Amino acid sequence: MSGALSALLVEDDHDLGPCIHEILDEGGYETTLVKSLREAREALRAQSFDVVVLDMMLGADNARDLLAEFVASRAAPPTLLVSAARDAAALASTYGIALVPKPFDLDVFLEEVERVRRERQRPSEPRVT
Repeated sequence: MSGALSALLVEDDHDLGPCIHEILDEGGYETTLVKSLREAREALRAQSFDVVVLDMMLGADNARDLLAEFVASRAAPPTLLVSAARDAAALASTYGIALVPKPFDLDVFLEEVERVRRERQRPSEPRVT
């Protein structure tokens, strides 16, 4: 996909990851799927992404760690948190990023990915859809 937008998908669920990957691909994104924060860090060092879609709980890892690194580096890519965790809204609010709670409507998810990518600036309040 030459000229396609790029997305980094950080999702460790073996069923959901490939499904979200396909949704992003069909939405016009060239998507890289990784399953851990270590792999996410490697991918982010290797290339820049138009948007990062980040699951909150990744096995023993927590998205909070990567988000803290984004803040410390001041080079945070546009990021969308997807999670069913109870404290996901609080985490999204703390880091000023958007949240799409799981389970989610596919159209709403893609709309939110696009909004986050286009916005490029962190909102002061998370937008829960």
